[in-house]
Amino acid sequence: MKSDRLANAGDCETTEYADMSVGAKLAEGIGDRLKYDFVSLFTEVRQDAPLARPNELVVTGTTTKYEPGSKFARAMLAGLGTASLKGELILKQADNEKVVMTAPFDKLLAWGGTLGASKSMDEMLTEVASASAAATMARSKGLEPKK
Repeated sequence: MKSDRLANAGDCETTEYADMSVGAKLAEGIGDRLKYDFVSLFTEVRQDAPLARPNELVVTGTTTKYEPGSKFARAMLAGLGTASLKGELILKQADNEKVVMTAPFDKLLAWGGTLGASKSMDEMLTEVASASAAATMARSKGLEPKK
């Protein structure tokens, strides 16, 4: 049964230490995951300005570290060319901007050889978007993260 809730994948901010396009890519990935992987959860998933409705959940966040590393260096030796992504996802109610949940993320890619060279920063962004969508789904169903 579909709920009457609206999800809004808002912009994810980036700090001066991160690539400015990362926030937009992350927000787009979160929106896509909520729209296509969790279709029964929300009646609508948007990527626009919040409508400030009481049944609207805004998914946003901050990216504080973005280092894409080097696939070639990772192929040569584990630990070289390390890629990392760090930040925080924030779920808040649109009508009063009350924070419902925050979830830090910290992804590190330092594998060596073929395995390390096979993964890119885009895949790391996809993993974070997936985790965010799962957290949003859990929260909307009343599940609380362990503290």
